[in-house]
Amino acid sequence: MSTKGKKHICKLCNRPYFDLGKKIHSCPKCKSKTPPKGKSKKTEKPKDTSLLMELFEVTDPSSGKGYSISSGVLKLSFPAIRLGWHAVIGSEIKSKEIKNKDALIYLNEAPLKGLQAYLSSVKFKGVGAVTSRDLIANHKAGTLRTLGGSPEFIETELDVKDDVAKSLKAGWVAKPDENIFSIIMNEMGLLEMQIKEITKTLGADIIAVLNTDPFSLVKALPRFNFQNVDRICRRLHIELNEEQLIVAATDYYLGDAENKLRHTCIPEDNTHQRVSELLQVTADKVQAALSSNKEAFVYKERKNRTVISTIESSRRDEKIAKEIKSIIEKHKSISDGRVFDSKNIETSDGITLSDEQINAINNVVKSPVSVITGGPGSGKTTMVQGLVSALKTLNKNVRLCAPTGRAAKRISETPGLAELGPSTIHMFLAKKRAAKNASEFDVMIIDEASMIDVDLMVDLLEAIPEGTSLIFIGDIDQLPPVGPGQPFKDLIESEMVLVSRLTGNFRQFSFSDTVKAARDVISGNIPKINSSLAQSDFVFLEVPPGEQADTVLNLYFDLMPAKLKVEPQDIQIISPQRPGNVGVLRLNDLIQYQITGKSKPVFKKKSGNHEVTFYVGDKVIQRKNNYELKVMNGDQGVITRESGQDLMVEFDGAEIAFNGLQRFDLDLAYATTIHSSQGSEYPGVIIPVVAAHAHMLSRNLIYTAITRGKQQVCIVGEITALEKALAQYQRDFRWSGLTEQLKIKL
Repeated sequence: MSTKGKKHICKLCNRPYFDLGKKIHSCPKCKSKTPPKGKSKKTEKPKDTSLLMELFEVTDPSSGKGYSISSGVLKLSFPAIRLGWHAVIGSEIKSKEIKNKDALIYLNEAPLKGLQAYLSSVKFKGVGAVTSRDLIANHKAGTLRTLGGSPEFIETELDVKDDVAKSLKAGWVAKPDENIFSIIMNEMGLLEMQIKEITKTLGADIIAVLNTDPFSLVKALPRFNFQNVDRICRRLHIELNEEQLIVAATDYYLGDAENKLRHTCIPEDNTHQRVSELLQVTADKVQAALSSNKEAFVYKERKNRTVISTIESSRRDEKIAKEIKSIIEKHKSISDGRVFDSKNIETSDGITLSDEQINAINNVVKSPVSVITGGPGSGKTTMVQGLVSALKTLNKNVRLCAPTGRAAKRISETPGLAELGPSTIHMFLAKKRAAKNASEFDVMIIDEASMIDVDLMVDLLEAIPEGTSLIFIGDIDQLPPVGPGQPFKDLIESEMVLVSRLTGNFRQFSFSDTVKAARDVISGNIPKINSSLAQSDFVFLEVPPGEQADTVLNLYFDLMPAKLKVEPQDIQIISPQRPGNVGVLRLNDLIQYQITGKSKPVFKKKSGNHEVTFYVGDKVIQRKNNYELKVMNGDQGVITRESGQDLMVEFDGAEIAFNGLQRFDLDLAYATTIHSSQGSEYPGVIIPVVAAHAHMLSRNLIYTAITRGKQQVCIVGEITALEKALAQYQRDFRWSGLTEQLKIKL
């Protein structure tokens, strides 16, 4: 009797799965293979990604036979044979016999939708959508049995013209092993990118995955979700028991929460409720099912609540904690017992460091892993100058990195730091991977560390040379990273590494209005309101909705450039969101029209439902890291000209050529989102804060926006919207398991 084979627990992802009777079997979730006993990994065969499938129809279940479309009669040596159409993994047909029931899927009705889509593809030249539709409508499953015949047979049986018959024949025999696979993929309604991924990683074994763990496809395939699994299982008559559904739905929900909300774990009771809503079952049933499958997830205590995370997320936290522990254990002292004071530390312009800055320097030079945090006016930049001076005195080799190109550039503009060659973390990692003999160094300083997400933190820690000290510098009150988690905050909260807090309170009398406003905002207080640019570097302009865009433009083109003695393009508009009357998209269009919009377009692209046109002279921002061009995500430049098929863009005095595909990574940058502005500073910033953006507004968002301005900050909008933003202090909160993992590991 055919079964699913033996049950195994994957050593990599800890998931249960069945081997389908195979000696060499792979976990359908993470694709790791288990070799047969007695054999080493060296003898393990490469993964078979054959696409060969076969279709057969059962007309009499009691006969134990199926009629395939190309192999004739097949013997079915398993019980409970069902009437109708089936698809089977080609390699499971041995001597025209199928023994493994779990190597096939049940379709019942012939896959006519998939067949029609396949015949409409470019593989069958000259057939097209209309002809394929008519063939299926007139001949139904008979079309399948006919395609393997000669052109003359096809012409006669399907009543088509000679050229169509030849095209059908040519397409069918071009790559015969792919025919049924392609039909089944189309029948399941998969996207082209999903089919490509299955072709590369699973092949015909997609059938085995659908039988054992169909929900593993949610993480394995791009743009594939829980609802897609349900739809496919319904089409393939795959019945999932309620417990299996609950476990899969929980895994989906936790992954979705990380992708959309950036939480890396979720309170257990919240998870029960959300999964119950997703499946329309009671929360008690969810709790019972998860209690019976404790090995499928990881449970921890966080803020006096039990939280649940995926195994992948927990292992990522464990990796971070393990790497930090390794750095601490292998640390080599760099301080030599020296104590620094204001007399033996150099800063620019002869600035004297405060006691808290000097204490921070003396603490971090003795520590393997340390954090320095402080807000605007706290003296972080001056302290870094002093820290680098102290490290030079100790003859230590220092690396200086930041998460974004703009942040790295800002560091390089600080006196005494440019010679260290500040780079993005991504550029450091790329050079590290490319170098055969990677250079060693004693200390790495990471600025704007609050922007580092958990994935980047793992990559960074794994790349740090043994014995190197690590210093994270940032503002704990900034927005959390764009990616998942919040390792900077977690490090501080764990209290397992040295933390130095800079306040700058010793010079509070000299704080600018902008610094005072930022401190008021993060405390939840409305800052002192001034509406005159002439009187303050922090201004709030109360403007009704119909006049907000015009006010922003007036500030951008006239008022702020006149006060700061800069060009309009040196001013940065940072808006909470892209759509809307004063959102990024519309403001970019309005400004572009006045600056470049009447000239000849050099490039157009679609951004969602919005078309973006580019002209020579446009201010642009790079949206992805491009190591080939050495242009990083967040870098801003200006389009200078066209050169053949290339678009020339100037970044910090260097002209870079963007080819066809590379141009699509550019976007207009007269206005950007507040999230995109993290790590950057500008002479002046304009911030729309309006009721229409209420669902995006939060205390940390406004704080981050205000702290982008060096000389002038102007908020345009409604005071009620600002009040609502300051009341939203929990909106940027993230559930993360890293703090507790650090406490356990360290």
